[in-house]
Amino acid sequence: LAQILTHCKLWPKLDPYYFPLPVRGWSPREVLSEEDEEKFFKAAAEHPEASLAYWVATITNNTTAAGMELRHLRLKNLFLRDKKEISEIYIPEDAVKNNSRPRKISLNPEARWAIEQCHRRALSLGAYDPDHYLFPFRVKSNDYDPKRPAGRTFLRKSWEKLRTVTGFPDVNPHDLRHQCITRLLENDVQPETVRAIAG
Repeated sequence: LAQILTHCKLWPKLDPYYFPLPVRGWSPREVLSEEDEEKFFKAAAEHPEASLAYWVATITNNTTAAGMELRHLRLKNLFLRDKKEISEIYIPEDAVKNNSRPRKISLNPEARWAIEQCHRRALSLGAYDPDHYLFPFRVKSNDYDPKRPAGRTFLRKSWEKLRTVTGFPDVNPHDLRHQCITRLLENDVQPETVRAIAG
């Protein structure tokens, strides 16, 4: 902006009043070691009260699908095929930040299992129509609206429990997207393929 205003000969009028705003320090997200990753998921699996967070963590850690993308998945975006075939999820346009993010993601056995658990949960909460959401909106206790996507904080209680039972108080849901991308690159998956998976 300063360069544009300088080009227009307007910056000298503003320059005396300009000062940079403080920028919060940033550090890259930490990736769990293979040992910590195994410990995290093993502990999570043993606590049913954190099951929703465990399922979502498993999906993200195996697909790169972020929270916003998962919240906007509808039943019609799930392609759960015979176990001999590859199952997929489709991240739709209305669930993404940019037009490179809509994509189909193949599910490995862990991701497929977790999607199946979430699908069963959605059915038990009243979702049945293809346009209903995999994670329905919670209206109030024991009352869900499957025509609306879950709110941004739908995982909060379950995730707090997950942090406690796993002993990893700083792990966020989005960290597992970075975890998955890092693991793919470490396993020599071509960057173009990783971009296609992660959007």
